Amino acid sequence: MELVGPWFSPFTRRVGITLNLLGIDFRHNALHAFEEKERVKSFNPMGKVPILVLEDGETLIDSSAIADYLDERVGPDRALLPSSGRDRRDALQIVSVALATIEKAGAVYYEFAKETPGAPALDRVDAVGQTLAGLDLLEAAAHDGWFGGHQPNHADIASVVAIQTAQFVLREAVDMTRYPKLAALSARAMEMPAFTSTLPAM
Repeated sequence: MELVGPWFSPFTRRVGITLNLLGIDFRHNALHAFEEKERVKSFNPMGKVPILVLEDGETLIDSSAIADYLDERVGPDRALLPSSGRDRRDALQIVSVALATIEKAGAVYYEFAKETPGAPALDRVDAVGQTLAGLDLLEAAAHDGWFGGHQPNHADIASVVAIQTAQFVLREAVDMTRYPKLAALSARAMEMPAFTSTLPAM
């Protein structure tokens, strides 16, 4: 199994953490979607990462679709989401907020990183505000332990990636004293190789 995409991509990192937590062996191919476009397109014509190449050559795209496949692969007893009911809905809502937060933080990053002049592609202030609003929602949902109970689940993975991405992109705007539960969640995750082994060099 091969995971294509750099750890700098929060969505690739999400998949990498999931693979690690599930104990699934994989090879990491850190192709960058912008710097190595044609090589990435050889795996996915859309040129987007992450891409998971299965043992038989089948390719999967989109971190949520990949996470769903990995849960199905290991079965309900080891899956990183509850199988049904309110617990599953709650976890999926947290994942959705975390992924939306990552997307807004990413939009801010790419807007500031533009090399060509011109009008902004988005309202930076609004995107920053939406990122912080997402963090507020995650902070309100968090508690003293893992979202997953005794071990991290997809809600924990996505939330850790979201807070760490926002910290990197919006250094001055993200006041961690405003997010003590997310800070504790991030610190707890950083004690686990499943998370630390995917931390990009910033």
